[in-house]
Amino acid sequence: MAREEIQRRQQREALQAAAGAWKDKDHPELKGLGRLVRKMRAESETGSANPAAPGSRLMAILLLDTTVIVDAINGKKQRHLLLDELLAHRNLLACCGINVTEVYAGMRPHEAALTEAFLRSLKFTR
Repeated sequence: MAREEIQRRQQREALQAAAGAWKDKDHPELKGLGRLVRKMRAESETGSANPAAPGSRLMAILLLDTTVIVDAINGKKQRHLLLDELLAHRNLLACCGINVTEVYAGMRPHEAALTEAFLRSLKFTR
């Protein structure tokens, strides 16, 4: 219990020290990211972001690692086939804000439409 409280205090201090360390002008690739995350969260909460088909039994909700998402988008290591197989077995694929941030950090403008469509298809978790 005391160890967790110490860790929380350290995290708060680190957060306060780091707040504002990154400037928007230095990271144009992240512009609009907050809006996308909020929209994905809202879609997920209302159930409009591709819920499992009615009447089917959902096996699991799987939070994807960013490398799996990037590999699937890039068509590398046959990740798209793995994800397709998981979906075929009634699993639901999910992402989180960290995934979205990491994907956006490496995304180029001409990749935005397809990347955003893929990310929006995933269940957004907190």
